[in-house]
Amino acid sequence: MVDSTNYPDWMERAKQDYISAKIILDNDGPTNVAAFLLQQAIEKVLKAYLLHQSGELVKGHSIGTLLGLCIKYEPLFKQYQEDCAAIDDYYIETRYPPDVPFEINKDEVVYAAVIAEKLHTIVMDKISIT
Repeated sequence: MVDSTNYPDWMERAKQDYISAKIILDNDGPTNVAAFLLQQAIEKVLKAYLLHQSGELVKGHSIGTLLGLCIKYEPLFKQYQEDCAAIDDYYIETRYPPDVPFEINKDEVVYAAVIAEKLHTIVMDKISIT
């Protein structure tokens, strides 16, 4: 499979992940699944921004790394470095059963949703989708 190089496609998938996570949270579903979806929503919105800026799709899943690349184009992203570093853990740790339990409570996931929404808003303000 070849990933799209059309940044609106990435924004749409980010939106779908975010909405899915919110549905899970609003219905007291599994926080690990919601956390993973929020990490994915952030990853996709940052990839959309980078694709818009550079015309190239950046590979990788670390939102900390992606955010670092975004900061080169827009310093406003810098304020989210600490949050994205924490949310980065949701990519692997929430998906597979660990030997050492990875604890994540609903408040942490709700906060990740706030960060996802803020980053989505920033990206929407910086790019235009037709």
